[in-house]
Amino acid sequence: ELLELKAYTDVPGQGIVIESRLDKGRGPVASVLVQNGTLRAGDIVLVGHEYGRVRALIDEQANQVKSAGPAIPVEILGLNGVPEAGDEFVVVADEKKARDIAEFRRDRHKDSLQAMQQKDLVENMFSGIGKDQKGIFNVILKAD
Repeated sequence: ELLELKAYTDVPGQGIVIESRLDKGRGPVASVLVQNGTLRAGDIVLVGHEYGRVRALIDEQANQVKSAGPAIPVEILGLNGVPEAGDEFVVVADEKKARDIAEFRRDRHKDSLQAMQQKDLVENMFSGIGKDQKGIFNVILKAD
């Protein structure tokens, strides 16, 4: 069975992060797979909570390329941080918009983590109420 898969090449690039790492000499490096459109050096990319201008695109043979089309894996240099594997990337029009969206996503993620922690604290606090098996812990306090 043969699938006829098609992707557009004349639209801004989008795809998914395969892996990412912090390289000592090059900074944050993300290996991405372009799924639709074309990713070019110099594009402004929004990747999960991170953003940046693509300084360089490096293909699988470690050659620097100017652009990458659909189904081509490349490494992106120039992000402001290390994205998570599985994050989606998209090319945006300007850096201010990318920065605002990335900051909003970071805040939302931080708020959701804090809400989960608060929920756990409240559940633990109320779980002990009404139980007859309360332990007694004797404390000896010596002070001057």
